[in-house]
Amino acid sequence: MKVKDDTIFWITVKNKKKLATLNNADVNKIYNEKLIEIDGKQYNIWNPYTSKLAAAIINGMEIFPIFEKTQILYFDTTVDKTLNHISDIIGVNGRIFVVRDIIENSKNFLENDSNNRTNVVSITQEKKSVPAKFVPNIETVNVVYVDIAQNNETDVAIQNCKTYLKNGGFLMLVVPTRKIDFAINPNRQNLEERKKLQSSFEIIQQINLTDFFKEHSMIIAKYLG
Repeated sequence: MKVKDDTIFWITVKNKKKLATLNNADVNKIYNEKLIEIDGKQYNIWNPYTSKLAAAIINGMEIFPIFEKTQILYFDTTVDKTLNHISDIIGVNGRIFVVRDIIENSKNFLENDSNNRTNVVSITQEKKSVPAKFVPNIETVNVVYVDIAQNNETDVAIQNCKTYLKNGGFLMLVVPTRKIDFAINPNRQNLEERKKLQSSFEIIQQINLTDFFKEHSMIIAKYLG
C-alpha cells in the first residue's frame, strides 16, 4: 500500500499485530477508543470489524489517499470509528466535512465529535440535498468518502465529486451490495455501481470486505474531472 506519510501503524499488542493510528484527539477519548501507549505516544487501535476503511486496508488497499492536511467530504449513515481514525491521520491542518441525515443519536455523536476533534466540521442538512445548498463553506476537497445506504447514493456521490472534488482527487465508495437491492446478485450490483463511475473516474481498485463486513466492497476511484 502506498502511504505518503507515517500515518498508519502496525503495533504489537499481546503478541498480535494491530492496525493503529497515532491518537490526535484534543481531549478525552471518544467512543471508548482503545488507546495503547508506546514510548510516550498514544496509539488508537483500528478495528477492521468496526471500520470499513480499516477492513479495506487490511484486505489489500493499494493506494491510501488520506494523509496529513487532507480535506475530506465524508458521508456515512452509520456511527462507526472510521471518522476518528481519519481525524488522527489528517491532523490539525486537515478537515473532515461530515454530512449525515439528522437523527437524534447521530446528532449527539456529531456534537461530541466536533467538540473533541477540531478538524471535524459537522454538516447537519439532509445529504440528499443539492450539494451547493448543503455545503456552502466548502471549496474543494482531496477525497470524497461515501458509505452507500440507498440505491441512488452513488449518483449523489458523483454529483458531490463534480461539485467539490479536485481533479485527480479520490472517491472512496463503500458498496453494500445486498442492502442496495436484495434482488440483484452482488457481483452484478458491483458492476452496476462501477459503470456509473466510468465516465468521470478511473477505477483504481475494488476491495472485497466480506471477511469483516458481509457482502460489502470498497471502490477506490480517481476523479478525472
